[in-house]
Amino acid sequence: MPSGGKKPQRSITNSRPDCGGLIPLVILDCRGDISVTMNSFILPILCVFAIGLAGCNSKEKCARSNQAANDWLSANAGSAAANIAGAWSAQDMAWGTICFQQEGSKVHGVMGACQVDGHMNGSIAYLTLSSDECVRYSVVAKKRGSILSGFYSASVPFSTVDQKPLELRRVE
Repeated sequence: MPSGGKKPQRSITNSRPDCGGLIPLVILDCRGDISVTMNSFILPILCVFAIGLAGCNSKEKCARSNQAANDWLSANAGSAAANIAGAWSAQDMAWGTICFQQEGSKVHGVMGACQVDGHMNGSIAYLTLSSDECVRYSVVAKKRGSILSGFYSASVPFSTVDQKPLELRRVE
């Protein structure tokens, strides 16, 4: 054991003069612990692999979100006592153009860049907002005259934990 009480460390290295000399790939210390460090060749490959996995994960997440949205809408379907077909506006201009079509209790339309699907149950709208064929938001709002007010949530199905207020006014 060298002076100072420290155990010597052994390194396995990859000598690559074209990349600036010695680049440690695996370090084995005297306790038997192994640590791996990245070199300029391995890191890009791992990044591409991670991006590929993230894409798979988001496809799976999207499929779960879409299924949860369909289940939530089905559970809240009923007969319509109100009609929300037509153009609407929001104080928050980030929603952009809002237009709904309604056939019976089924609702379709657009809210800005999002496709809208949902149901009316009595005077309450249960809506999902999708982009890139993936449900991103859920909405619960009650129609009172020319106002549709309630909440939207980034959770699917709707959750009061992250709900934010939403008020739409019919455009005459």
